[in-house]
Amino acid sequence: MEVGAADGILSAVERRWIIGFANATGCPQVVLDQIQNYQPKDGFRAAGADGELYPKELEAIYALGKVLGAEEDQIKQLYELYTEEQ
Repeated sequence: MEVGAADGILSAVERRWIIGFANATGCPQVVLDQIQNYQPKDGFRAAGADGELYPKELEAIYALGKVLGAEEDQIKQLYELYTEEQ
């Protein structure tokens, strides 16, 4: 999902493909339901679930995003969405 959302938006077409792939490979319904509700900024939420988003976690998110082909500005947009909700 993070790859599909690397541009800051997880489109309906991207989401349907991911859900279809997960369904075809035998993912349980509970996982399919979670995928249906996934938001791109959820990676930041997961890292900050303990109450703080540590610098090393941010570095890891940016590094993973770059490996997956996301531009730094795109990752920053997702981070800004995350911080707006905190």
